[in-house]
Amino acid sequence: MPIQYRNPKFWFAYEEKVTIKETKMNYTKIYSQNDLIKNTREGNFIVGSFTDQGGFSFAPNAVAQTTAAAARAECKRLAAQNPGKNFVFVQLKGLEFVPASQSLSL
Repeated sequence: MPIQYRNPKFWFAYEEKVTIKETKMNYTKIYSQNDLIKNTREGNFIVGSFTDQGGFSFAPNAVAQTTAAAARAECKRLAAQNPGKNFVFVQLKGLEFVPASQSLSL
């Protein structure tokens, strides 16, 4: 039976309970486009927050977690530090990039 957590507006059911102490935190910071490409290819996870006023929000230099368990533990840690705020983790599954056009004058 899934464990249920109470949010002020919704019931959430998670299939596993993860504690920070039992989860090894493997992560890398995403500082550049090459970091983003590498983490997307590896299918890593990033953590963000959600508010009714601002929608989804992710850090400019997001931290990529290598496992869903580590990302869930990070959500739990952040939620404990910020009561009343929702934290989510998403898996990087795809990326599209169109190079900016560059003019060349000769």
